[in-house]
Amino acid sequence: MSKNLFSLETRVKNALVKQNIEKLLGKRKQNSFEKVYSTIKVGLEKSNVAVDDKLGFTINYYYNKHKQALLMKLIRSKKNPYVLKLEESYPNLEVIKAVQYLLLKEMISTKKKSDIEIIDNFIKILTKNKTIIPNDFEVDEL
Repeated sequence: MSKNLFSLETRVKNALVKQNIEKLLGKRKQNSFEKVYSTIKVGLEKSNVAVDDKLGFTINYYYNKHKQALLMKLIRSKKNPYVLKLEESYPNLEVIKAVQYLLLKEMISTKKKSDIEIIDNFIKILTKNKTIIPNDFEVDEL
């Protein structure tokens, strides 16, 4: 299992990112270690990787490590002055949640003012002369 530790850490982090995105979208109330553990265990078993008794402890270590890091990232985004200014500019939009989504997907950094400007320009393009009416959109509907 030692050669798979890197991929195991990546799997745990990706599962946590997915759960946090589901929380942002209102599809989940809280993160679940059990869901992460069972998903990874089944995936490893399907890949014919030997699963030993230490798997739970290893997943728990990475789960807590990345859960805390992601939580701190989301908290910092709520306090970021650039994000707060953007939120003030668009009170009818959930700008903080959008920024948090982009942070979780590692598409932006709130440390760079240029990334916040990109979000601002993107919002301007989307809202120009239009009333925003949310629709439920699924990718597989295309």
